Amino acid sequence: MSVSKRWVVFVAALCSGIAGCQRDSTTAPGAHAQGDGTQLRYGLVRPGGGVNPEDPGGIIRVCVNAASPSATYTIVTTAINAAASDVITSPALVSTQSGANCADVLFRVNRLDPTETTVTVTISSPVAGTFSFVCVDDGEAGAPLCNAAAGAGNVATVSIHNDHTIEITFSFVAAVPIPTPLFVIGNLEPHGVGATVNFWGAQWWKHNSISNSVSDGLAAFKGNVSYADSYCGGTWTATLGSNATPVLVGNQPIAVLVTGSIERIGSTLTGDIQKILVVSQSDPIFGSRSGAAASGIVTEVACQ
Repeated sequence: MSVSKRWVVFVAALCSGIAGCQRDSTTAPGAHAQGDGTQLRYGLVRPGGGVNPEDPGGIIRVCVNAASPSATYTIVTTAINAAASDVITSPALVSTQSGANCADVLFRVNRLDPTETTVTVTISSPVAGTFSFVCVDDGEAGAPLCNAAAGAGNVATVSIHNDHTIEITFSFVAAVPIPTPLFVIGNLEPHGVGATVNFWGAQWWKHNSISNSVSDGLAAFKGNVSYADSYCGGTWTATLGSNATPVLVGNQPIAVLVTGSIERIGSTLTGDIQKILVVSQSDPIFGSRSGAAASGIVTEVACQ
């Protein structure tokens, strides 16, 4: 066999062994054309081997550990030397209470662009506390595009180019746990730190003006709730006719919700949670007196 023929056979065997050497004008960017006309997309090699053709790479994903306090967290992303096709979502919102606790904050559309971009991600919470984070690059902690595999604080810096997915997961610990919400006030009443709020009593409806409320039912509402989420943006419920006089022990701080909307369905009232206040009780033994009213001084706005 001549040298030229042996060379042709060698190349043919080589191409068949690497899923085809041919590319044509119909092959999409980031894809290899195979001998059977299908396309093999670039993907990410995951632990254990194999390529995931559905994962395009070139992504920065930020998550909040599901064990963190239920809240909506805000993520701000900045990039240095971004590629022309980088799509950055900033600010992005991640909500642990909805289960959607991750967000893609950067996506590189042109996967053939190898530009290395430095990205800083800053996360904040609606309440005071501390953050820590872990960073993985294509499933491997730290290497090579995470500046650190783990760290303390609410800021993480990473790099990105066309074929890596970086995932940063923040964990959050609240500085002071928010007490279980027990009462609600209207949003049109003064409720800043130092303000006196009227959160319970037979005349609750006279002391609590609300932006949007039902036309009936409030006269029977004394202000204490039967269920409430412990985060801003959540909801609360109360059952009319079951407003027994609450008994509070000592002068422990209590959580008071600020609501701007109340809706009545049958004997149930529901409303939104715009803020959660920490209130010191002005009269810690009010629950022992029939017909008493209760007020307190706002010491902290836990979330808003």
